[in-house]
Amino acid sequence: MKNYNWTPQARYYDFGRPFPSRYVNALFYGCKNTLNYLKNEQKVICYEPGVGTGRMLIPLAEIHSDWEFFGTDVSIDMLTELNFKKVCQSLQNIHTIHHDSVDFFLNEKCNLLIISSLLHAVKKWECLVNNLINNNLSNNGIICLIGEEGDIYNFALGRYTEKTNNNLCLFWEKYIEVRKLLGIPNPEQSQIGCKWEVNNNEPANYIINNGFTEIDSFKFNWEQFFTIDDLLNIVKERCYSSMFTVDEEIYIKLVEKICEFYKNKDVSEYVVSKHTAIIRCFKKI
Repeated sequence: MKNYNWTPQARYYDFGRPFPSRYVNALFYGCKNTLNYLKNEQKVICYEPGVGTGRMLIPLAEIHSDWEFFGTDVSIDMLTELNFKKVCQSLQNIHTIHHDSVDFFLNEKCNLLIISSLLHAVKKWECLVNNLINNNLSNNGIICLIGEEGDIYNFALGRYTEKTNNNLCLFWEKYIEVRKLLGIPNPEQSQIGCKWEVNNNEPANYIINNGFTEIDSFKFNWEQFFTIDDLLNIVKERCYSSMFTVDEEIYIKLVEKICEFYKNKDVSEYVVSKHTAIIRCFKKI
């Protein structure tokens, strides 16, 4: 099996995609209908394909010690990072499997399926969703579809909602400028599947068209603080898949040019990134 490392240094993945544990739990606890349903289940089996470093499963497993969690990923490095966190926090209820989620089958079907930060990385994402629904989800199971957005992502991808003079926007403008200078494609081209913005209804509509109805929806907003030096480290460590897909030699030049630009500037100044996450839960009609 090919080891797809969306980031060569998986330990930096969470740093580049901040989602504090308390906010993950706040997001799920906004879904009252879903939680009430799961309380009546004798056994809760939760499965997350493309689990990565366990950003979603770790916080949930800490609180729901009586639930059983499964996560698959094609990246060994991502799973290694997840397993390290699992051991550090003495979590016995998380099981990880190195496997492509497109053709994976759980031994026992789950009644809670989490799809988060995955569909943009799968070209035939509809085939993946079909497999999850037909082969891994119980007949009365619930699908939790999670979308994320943040200034730090949108600016990095060249999605400028407005031109501002704040340092966060200016940093990523410089990054896009250097990419163009070196002939590197637009970073959003690395999203080969379904776009992951919170306002994209395509995956939700696809699930509904497959016989599901929406039973919960909850949105959570927060702010994350970074320094310019943090942003430089995000670029240096290739925290985003669009960075990893760039040729190594060209990327080294990209880093050099951005670091040179900030060489005599104050990199300790703080910038604020506004973040939004939305969870939508679906159950079979």
